Amino acid sequence: DHIEFDAEDLLAPVVEQARSQYRQLVGKVQAKYVQHLESSGWPPAGRLANTDVFDRLVAPELQEAGRRVAYIQVDALRYELGVALHQQLAEDDPFEIQAAYAPLPSITRVGMAGLLPGAGQALRLQKKDDGYAVMLGDAKTETVPERMKVFALKYGDRFAEMSLKDFVRSKKGVPKAVDLLVLRSVDIDSVLENNPEMTLKLVHEALKLIRVGVNKLRKQGFEQVVIATDHGFFLNAQAESGDVCQKPSGTWVLEHERCLFGDGTEDANNFVMSAQKAGSRGDFDQFGGPRSMAPYRKSMLYFHGGASLQEAVVPVLTAKLKADEQPIVETANVT
Repeated sequence: DHIEFDAEDLLAPVVEQARSQYRQLVGKVQAKYVQHLESSGWPPAGRLANTDVFDRLVAPELQEAGRRVAYIQVDALRYELGVALHQQLAEDDPFEIQAAYAPLPSITRVGMAGLLPGAGQALRLQKKDDGYAVMLGDAKTETVPERMKVFALKYGDRFAEMSLKDFVRSKKGVPKAVDLLVLRSVDIDSVLENNPEMTLKLVHEALKLIRVGVNKLRKQGFEQVVIATDHGFFLNAQAESGDVCQKPSGTWVLEHERCLFGDGTEDANNFVMSAQKAGSRGDFDQFGGPRSMAPYRKSMLYFHGGASLQEAVVPVLTAKLKADEQPIVETANVT
């Protein structure tokens, strides 16, 4: 006899068990991570800070005029997604992947500013009303136009930018005078922010679009590709009711429910350290956050902003693209 069953009901206990085990593992890892963060600071000494990615990996390639470089900025490309993307891209080109360390707080307007020229020395947070502004030196860099202006001022007509989707859809080629092309993708962060329970297929589509974009870059004569991101994220599907952290006492600016800037005192549930030791320049003296993976607000399935391996360790992918093989032209003899 044919026996019908609901696969979702059958797998529910398996999913619950896997999430329970992951919850325990993440708890242990996060506790160790915070210990190292408090003792050693951020980013780790001798490692690649994400704020140095442009100056170390992109700018040197642009010293030679006519050398074409694509700089793809992907919002919320968590390290594991970077590994999956690397596996796809490596089928076509010799891509390499390495870890970089995102600036804190691990949010878009700070992380994307960290991908600009000179960010390693000039990125800072400036007090503004009851919050703060993200600055590169004296220039505000919180919006896309403000950030793209930094590239334009430095590279002039050698620079162009657009969304990755527009580049893939466009039938026009990038002008030959453009040596630096910045492509922007926000699909992953947008999908997770709006519908974290329907992520896998849509995230896969976002990775596939990057691969399509790289293939098109090769055909248009780009020789170097650098793919970077602003921050990672945490999917909190295994959270239990009551998984929330209470803020420590003090005068704080709260951002993205996972981090604090201002002045306050650490406690059993929260770490507090100098903002300078946390790698943050600017007008704030202290940086703090939960010692666990809990946010400051209940029922959050997707979040970033805080200090954890998942939120602040990010991938950087680089490759020198192989030129497309040209067809062999032979002289035809016609009788």
